[in-house]
Amino acid sequence: MGNRSISEYNIPIPGIISRNNIHLFGAQDCVPRRGTVDKRYHKYKRRSHVMAKINYIGCTILLLLISLCATGQRHLSEDRQALIKTYRKDIGITEATNNNDGSRVAYFQQMAGLDTTTHPPYCAAFVYSSHIEAGIDIDYPLPAWSPTWAENGEVIFEKGRGYKTVLPGDVATIYSSQKGRASHTFFIDGEGKEFFITVQANIRSPTSGKEGVWRRKIKKKLIHRITRHIE
Repeated sequence: MGNRSISEYNIPIPGIISRNNIHLFGAQDCVPRRGTVDKRYHKYKRRSHVMAKINYIGCTILLLLISLCATGQRHLSEDRQALIKTYRKDIGITEATNNNDGSRVAYFQQMAGLDTTTHPPYCAAFVYSSHIEAGIDIDYPLPAWSPTWAENGEVIFEKGRGYKTVLPGDVATIYSSQKGRASHTFFIDGEGKEFFITVQANIRSPTSGKEGVWRRKIKKKLIHRITRHIE
């Protein structure tokens, strides 16, 4: 072969574009015609702008739908809102001597027609007086008796089985096998996966030891029945 250089044999060398190997490497494709880059850039820019608008509109619609669903789930009647406000303001009320007594406790008892001098239990009286104070007419013959709240109204939850969505202001009862009836009643104030958040009267605070009105979690399996007395 002598001393001829490699270039004399027209052998394309990777990475080198010459007059002999430019076509072999497709270098013509790497050197766009005048204006091609600008056209491709503007086309890409327009496409990106359109996609951004579509994404924005899609996200806006999605958020609107989520908002509407959440609003629908959280919409409560004026009566129910008034009831919730009424019973929540009593959270933290305590008895005078842990003997079903005290001025606010006596108010619950009197509203339900109980004799305060005998210091009767007042869980059902609290439920009843909260309705009355909120301007909701409840005409039950024995409003201070827990079974009244289990046997009246619309049943929406029973023994771990739900019939409708439980709302704050619905009334729950616990069943006593010893007494053969509902023995305790209270308000539902919220819901978790396996429990309800409640507002109960005539119970002891686990921290202070004082009897009164407290917010407390309770497992769903312990609930006997939940009834609805207002829309």
